[in-house]
Amino acid sequence: MNMKWERDEKSTESRVNAGFSACLRGGRRAVLIVAFGIILSFYFTTEVKAHTVTFKVVNGNWNDNTNGDRSEDVADGGKLTANQIPLVGLKPDSDFKKGKWDTTPNIATSITEDKTYTYTYAPKVWLTVNIIFRVQNGSWNDGTNTDKTKTLSREVNDDQLLMLETGDIPGVGSNPDIGYKAGAWDTAPRTDMVFEASAESQNHTYTYTYVVDPAATTGQITPPDPEVDTSSDDDSHDNTHEKSSNHKVTTPADEYDYAEVDGKIV
Repeated sequence: MNMKWERDEKSTESRVNAGFSACLRGGRRAVLIVAFGIILSFYFTTEVKAHTVTFKVVNGNWNDNTNGDRSEDVADGGKLTANQIPLVGLKPDSDFKKGKWDTTPNIATSITEDKTYTYTYAPKVWLTVNIIFRVQNGSWNDGTNTDKTKTLSREVNDDQLLMLETGDIPGVGSNPDIGYKAGAWDTAPRTDMVFEASAESQNHTYTYTYVVDPAATTGQITPPDPEVDTSSDDDSHDNTHEKSSNHKVTTPADEYDYAEVDGKIV
């Protein structure tokens, strides 16, 4: 306990008022003794009880882009001021959005004990659909042949349409395996189609299939038509063959024996 005696030349009334005001501001109590026109002041200090108010943020930052806990000391029965409550709600982590306080701090509630307020950013809820592109009997135009996947997604309550863009559809048709040629999609992917999505991821598959090329089948010979005259009137060939009305043109058909099996010439 601190004790101090003072003499004051001011009026009794002004000294009393000033003394009590100073004591209250300093957390002290005072006894003023007036004797023979002299004010004797006796001060003693008492501990003022205070409570710690802590603020926490989860899944993001305070609006000033920091995320450490913050604390304020408030006198017993006192109240928070607006400047003591940190601003929050604008800095969520990735895949999170604006959240809420577990209990909203305010300037009207009296603080009678230590208190913690926590602001938690809410996770985003995504609706997704996986668009899978598959190729058979060949490769994509880039030389690869593994499945390609494009994931389309939007948040719940978002009115964004889930649609493919031109660049999402892989180029195909130029790289068939041996014995195959350009084919077709089972269902052609389109950029004007809207996909439905749900909280549980869904798959939609497009398959491009190269088709068998009969002309490229191993071991099969496709002979020319015997009725077609392969001779030419081009003078550039006259240096090796003379034109004659009696000249017999030999075609590949004269050099092979053919048989028809199951409607095919072999």
